[in-house]
Amino acid sequence: MMNKLLVTAIIIFCLAGAASQSRAQAARSEDISKEFEYIESVIHKGVSDGDMNMLARAHRAMSNLEMAVTSLNKPEDRILFTLAAAYNYVDLCPTAGVLSLSATTNPTGFSFDCIERAEYYFNKARSLAESSSGLSKGTVADVSFLIGIGYDRLKANLAGLNVDTKRFYDLAMNYIRKSVELGAGFDGVTAILKRILSDDYKNKPVIGDEQYNDLRRMLYFERALPQPANTAATDTSTATSTISIAKPSDDNSYIDYQWRFSVRKPDRSWQFAIRKSSNSFYLTIKKKDPAQLEGSGLNIVCRSLNETEAQMPPDKLIEKSLDLLKQAGYEIKSQKSISHNGVPAQEIISMHQYKDLIQKSAPVAGDQKQPDAAQKLVSKQYMVIAVSNNIEYIVSFNSLEAEYARIFPEYKLIANSITMF
Repeated sequence: MMNKLLVTAIIIFCLAGAASQSRAQAARSEDISKEFEYIESVIHKGVSDGDMNMLARAHRAMSNLEMAVTSLNKPEDRILFTLAAAYNYVDLCPTAGVLSLSATTNPTGFSFDCIERAEYYFNKARSLAESSSGLSKGTVADVSFLIGIGYDRLKANLAGLNVDTKRFYDLAMNYIRKSVELGAGFDGVTAILKRILSDDYKNKPVIGDEQYNDLRRMLYFERALPQPANTAATDTSTATSTISIAKPSDDNSYIDYQWRFSVRKPDRSWQFAIRKSSNSFYLTIKKKDPAQLEGSGLNIVCRSLNETEAQMPPDKLIEKSLDLLKQAGYEIKSQKSISHNGVPAQEIISMHQYKDLIQKSAPVAGDQKQPDAAQKLVSKQYMVIAVSNNIEYIVSFNSLEAEYARIFPEYKLIANSITMF
């Protein structure tokens, strides 16, 4: 009996191991990219709110992702995602360290060393770049540059605290110098090296926040490096301090850094349509062929909050938008609190009845039948309202009630791809 149980246990263990291995092998870069988008939003929320639980959630999510990243076939993807994890820990410092010291902000006592984690992933990315066969010298140079910029930002984030930032400054300078020597594909790297050698940048970052955020999101959202330089970078009078990032061609993705969101359409048979005003932005995703369009298309409305609204709790702002919806004749059928890719939001389903739109013809002379009553059309609307970055986001689509169940899966898939960062 004992032997039978032992054999059964071994079989279960082997099956579980095989299933685990299958899951690891099934990891897709696209799925991991979405996970990093989610993690970025969690970090942003945790840092802005001073919420240690959110930062701990980001830390655990990255730890869980590491095995999936390791299972990817392309060395470039493994390197870029590893660098993305390092950049995330750079952004967690010093907030995570400060919050972990307080029993009020960290009642569970959970802590992790964000500096150690950042360096772990930087070293792992360097090792992957140097040991992966088939990578060009230019790609290794680009990885070296990205590590250097990461250490430079870590230095700036920790400046003024009881941390040896000179070590990070030296590492940043050495990695950027190496990228210049190997011939990085980024424009302006030589000028960046000249800048970091200046005493003015001993503590402050060598590139601005906008360029840094572009680099950071390139690592996991676009998963691309610039084309390798043909020759090693040289110090010329035309060198500038601007980093030129070669964007990959992807007609199906849209990212807006001003309104801080990204979205993806299903394929090239769909199109983006944009309208702008001074304090709002409208994006519609719909079929290119009007004959194939069912429903309204998916609409994203971004609206800047005014000074008074920015002081209001998000639920009060959302309540205000719902009141406007009700005034327009929409009946709220359901409303619930959700987390939309890490951002608290309200999910609303509403109905609207249009009366007397279609009048059927009167009966012919001599016919005793009464004329048909006017046909009543009912539309159904799906909506998500969220507030983040001092912006109100309204995501919606609608259709006739009879068509709603048919169009819902595809529209909901597009809505799920929206990430506020």
